[in-house]
Amino acid sequence: MRGVRKIIAYLRQYYAEQVGTRLAIAVLLFLGTAIWFNYTYNLERGILGAQRVNAGFFWWNMIYYASPYLYGCLLVGMVGRQFAFFRSWHFWVVLFIFTFSLSFDNTYNLYHLVDAVPETTYYLRKLASKVSRIGLYLIPIGIYYLLALRAKGSFYGLTTKGFDKGPYLVMMLIMTPLLVWASFQTGFLRAYPTYKLGAAETYWDINPLLTYIPHEILYALTFLALEVLMRGFLIFEMEKHLGERVVIPMVCVYCTLHFGKPFMECVSSIFGGFILGVIALRTRSVFGGVWIHVFIALGMNLLAFVQKTYFIRP
Repeated sequence: MRGVRKIIAYLRQYYAEQVGTRLAIAVLLFLGTAIWFNYTYNLERGILGAQRVNAGFFWWNMIYYASPYLYGCLLVGMVGRQFAFFRSWHFWVVLFIFTFSLSFDNTYNLYHLVDAVPETTYYLRKLASKVSRIGLYLIPIGIYYLLALRAKGSFYGLTTKGFDKGPYLVMMLIMTPLLVWASFQTGFLRAYPTYKLGAAETYWDINPLLTYIPHEILYALTFLALEVLMRGFLIFEMEKHLGERVVIPMVCVYCTLHFGKPFMECVSSIFGGFILGVIALRTRSVFGGVWIHVFIALGMNLLAFVQKTYFIRP
């Protein structure tokens, strides 16, 4: 329990020293309005999605991801009365790499290059989409890491140095009943599991575990890549410009990444992103976030699979 108390102390100290009531209200008002607009007017899949047929869709995506981050930076700048970071080329390079990775992933569906018999295309494209996403999240920042940092230190917090698994096991224990409760919600079951068993397994005449397990492994690796990008690259690089309040803009853009998810999952991403961001900042490691993120993601898939297989009949 000492590790849990340490994390709670991190959060309390960070909130008291770096956030405070005014900044917290400003962030929550912005994100609350953004969430309301998205789920009322279908911002991500409707308004933005309608631009997919246009040549400028890639750039619209970059603006879409950059906007909440820059708004968070503006709030941080107002609190510290310091906006010098907007004049730094390094700031804009980091932001470009970050938004480029997300926008390319959302714009160019490379998995469509995979074409097989109809029964197996769905499964193979699911695998290809995971591989594509992992590469798009890690390769650009990997190149930057080698060129700009000359491979000094851990790869954006991907280290177990000083890692204490105890607090995260407690978090998982606490989250388990919440995940079970969520698995009974209609919106949850519309979104999960992310891979539907059936056609490929029947076509190949194999045990479903032979397709399910590889999919879940790659699915888990996408969250490792996401943690390195969001809580590693974005925090550790932008910390040079924004100081310890660097977590705030990250939370703003992290919430928008969940606009296509069930409503409560989107709302909870605000607090989850904040907690994982503070922990990464204080421990200089994203490994705890990887554990939590993978546990939640695979847990939701498994619970949805169990619900639809054993409790919900067609």
